[in-house]
Amino acid sequence: MAQDQPKVMVQFHFDGDPPDPDAVAERFGIPRDAIDEDFGVIVTDEVEKLCTVLVPADVAEKMNEQLGRSTPDASPDEGSFSNPRIAPFGLPEDDCESGSD
Repeated sequence: MAQDQPKVMVQFHFDGDPPDPDAVAERFGIPRDAIDEDFGVIVTDEVEKLCTVLVPADVAEKMNEQLGRSTPDASPDEGSFSNPRIAPFGLPEDDCESGSD
């Protein structure tokens, strides 16, 4: 697995309690270290029982295959989503303070 490969988010349904990274790795047959440790497993919708992980693109492809993303009846809630970098906006704190003299 290439470390410099782009990472994508994969969202999927779960049964019972939210899974931990070990349970996700076992369910999808992926290496445990493919799941971004800092991102972890995030519950994105408690009611619909959806959670999200951040994994390399090749691992996401494998997960998507298991989620049936290529079938017509695939859930629109499940599958890969981009992980765009979110940059801060507005004035830097130093610029905000400079006008208060």
